[in-house]
Amino acid sequence: MPLHLLLLSALPLLGCIEGQTSGPTQAEPDDTRPPGGDSGTPENPCPEDASLGLATSTGCILGDRSGALEQWLGVPYAEPPVDALRFARTVPISPWTEPLEADAFGDVCLQADTSGFIPEVYGSEDCLTLNIFRPAGTEADAALPILFFTHGGAFTAGAGSLDTYALEPQLAEQAIVVTHNYRLGAFGFLAHADLSAEDHTAHGDGGSSGNQGLFDSLAALQWVVDNASMLGGDPAQLMVFGESAGAMTTCALLASPMAEDMFSGALLQSAGCGFLEWPLNETEGTGHDFSAEDVGAYIAYELGCSGSQSVSCLRDLDAEEILDTVSDFDFSPNIDGVFLPMPAREAFARGEFNRVPVTAGFNENEGVFFTWMLGIDTDDALVEALSGVAAYQGWDDPAPVIEAYTSDAFGSPQQAYDAFYGDLVFACPTLSFLDAVSAHVDARGFLFSEAPDWLQSYPGLEEWGAFHAAELPFVFGTTPEYFTAPERALSRVMQAAWVGTLDAAPSVAEIGAWPLFDAGGGMAADGGTLVEFNAAGSSVTSGVFRERCDLLRSLGWHTY
Repeated sequence: MPLHLLLLSALPLLGCIEGQTSGPTQAEPDDTRPPGGDSGTPENPCPEDASLGLATSTGCILGDRSGALEQWLGVPYAEPPVDALRFARTVPISPWTEPLEADAFGDVCLQADTSGFIPEVYGSEDCLTLNIFRPAGTEADAALPILFFTHGGAFTAGAGSLDTYALEPQLAEQAIVVTHNYRLGAFGFLAHADLSAEDHTAHGDGGSSGNQGLFDSLAALQWVVDNASMLGGDPAQLMVFGESAGAMTTCALLASPMAEDMFSGALLQSAGCGFLEWPLNETEGTGHDFSAEDVGAYIAYELGCSGSQSVSCLRDLDAEEILDTVSDFDFSPNIDGVFLPMPAREAFARGEFNRVPVTAGFNENEGVFFTWMLGIDTDDALVEALSGVAAYQGWDDPAPVIEAYTSDAFGSPQQAYDAFYGDLVFACPTLSFLDAVSAHVDARGFLFSEAPDWLQSYPGLEEWGAFHAAELPFVFGTTPEYFTAPERALSRVMQAAWVGTLDAAPSVAEIGAWPLFDAGGGMAADGGTLVEFNAAGSSVTSGVFRERCDLLRSLGWHTY
């Protein structure tokens, strides 16, 4: 299994996953409308006596107040991707005529879970909604910064309504925060030659399939751009950011000409942009043995949908049957020549991307979340695991990694493998990405090293440290009651820093100016300059994991 397809976002330890919404009165889909609809004067303004009514380009939405925030939940931004729109490119929502009560989250996108904590299959195909949070009392002309977030979950799980992002986020006391749902798994990332041909017929740009989830996020972003001023925001201060798979979507927005001029900054948490390289159809010269369409053809065969009627067959299938069949498959975006013209690594190396200031970072112990269950408790098991990865990657000699990642160096065989996996998939790709883009735009980096105090209350998790997704509650400020006093302070520092990346000269409390990644000469000179966020005190650091990343790079690991 390709390592990059293991990118996940932690299942929330707190809060509910599913929500419900009552949809607006909708007109028939109109494929000819541009993404986001008409950004002019709304045809259906809010009633004069409407409380927290916003007259958006698609109709009036009525919000409510929660604590220090105003919020609008479950706002549709696209037509339900069902029936003829299943597996199709996103169709922007048609305007509604009556005010929409935006007071409940929309359904999460259809997904499966095998943890036993929630139903195995849950959610809905009718799920393309977004959520808006802003400070209470925001005036129409406030011109606040806007932060547009894409959730993680390996492109197969998650939602913009998870408590981690959407439980009265303190982040929205300083800016407008928007989260959204996008299609997941096969519904968002199934490619097929017949779907690509159909898409070309509809859009005339060469044809795309397997990137439906990316088009969803683009449509949600377009809705926000069209309505930025109406929301009380400044369209010239709009940052796209995401975590894990959501950060890879942010990479795709950076690399896509379809998102040109739609945002003014980008921030990536725990993702390697260079893993966006899977070809839609042609594999020659790509290093891949099979394409996204090849996998889609196999899935269609497994579903009994081969032949000339494959597309109509796939659309007629029960959604749960599709989920059951693809439960062992991984999904990710592909290089379709439409949304993504070239592998992301090439785009960022050449400077052929949307040139806005970029911030990217990772957590100190990313790997443990993915590898703890392996139970590597002996040195022999560690050597076997490292040798297996080396063989899979085609490294002729595993000795260098075996000598570098030892139980003596990291405390135990399991912790050594945790570090190796984190370096391979997160830390080293992020550092290499920052090195590449810093040649073209202002690039800043961060390391999150705080081990959440609550880990000490869970036997077996005490040594997890700053694991994958541990920074999310700090960034959003959604669970301050679980923080120590220093952690609450750190959360506030990080919230201000995230919003501040849209400033011309970003700064961090306790530090001052947030230095550029190449402030000390970049990877060649000092391994790259980062801001380290920790409850004991944030600071500027350099050379993080440098020797380990240099080793992986010398083995030919394509890191960004």
